[in-house]
Amino acid sequence: MEIINAVNLVKIYEDKGVPVMALSDVSLTINKGDFISIAGPSGSGKTTLLNIIGGLDAPTKGRVYLEGEDLTRMSPSQLARLRLNKYGFIFQSYNLIPVLTALENVEYVMHLQGVPSQERHRRATEILDEVGLRGMYNRRPDHLSGGEQQRVAVARAVVAIPMLVLADEPTANLDSATGERLMDLMARLNQKRGITFLFSTHDPMVMDRARRLIRLKDGRIVGEGNADRG
Repeated sequence: MEIINAVNLVKIYEDKGVPVMALSDVSLTINKGDFISIAGPSGSGKTTLLNIIGGLDAPTKGRVYLEGEDLTRMSPSQLARLRLNKYGFIFQSYNLIPVLTALENVEYVMHLQGVPSQERHRRATEILDEVGLRGMYNRRPDHLSGGEQQRVAVARAVVAIPMLVLADEPTANLDSATGERLMDLMARLNQKRGITFLFSTHDPMVMDRARRLIRLKDGRIVGEGNADRG
C-alpha cells in the first residue's frame, strides 16, 4: 500500500542572496512496511528531502501526498497534527528533552496525543524494555550514553505506532557496534510492528541493511534499487 507519493520536488534556498538548488525534480513513492535508505554525500539533499516528506519544510515546487492528502496545501496547524499522529522522527542529535527522564521523554508524544496516563506508562515501559533500556526509565539524558540516548529517541519515535518513521543520519554519532545494534533494533520494529522507516545516511552499514536504496547526488536521484545490488 502506497503511503507517500512525492512528485517533482524542487527546493531552492538562498545563501547570501545566491540561489542554491537543494533538490531538483525528485519523485519517489514509499509503501507501507518499506525499510529505505536515502544515501548520498553531505550536501546531496538527503535531509532536505526528509524534512519535506515529514512536513517540516515546504518544497519550492512539487507535491507530497500522504495517503492521497496533499501536505503542501495544509496549514501549519494541520501539519503539526499530522506530524504528531502520523510520523515519528529520529534526529542525529537525539533531540531529547534534557529535564525529562527516559520514560517521560517516551511518554511525551502520547501526552500530546491525549493518551491516558496509565496507558502511556504501559506503552512507554514496554517499548523501553524492547529497545534494551529496562531499569533505565528514570535516567535523564545526561546520565545515558550516546547509544542509549539514541535508543530512547527510537522508542519515542515508534511508541505511538506511526505510519512512517523518518531517521536523519541515525548512526552518525555512534560507534560502529552501537550503530549496528541500533539498525538491528529498527529492523526488528519494522518486521514485528510493520512500521515503515526512511533513513538518510552516508553510512555503508545503513545502506547494506536497507531493503531499498535511493542514491542522491547534487539534489537529484541518480540510482534506485534493492540495497544488495547497490
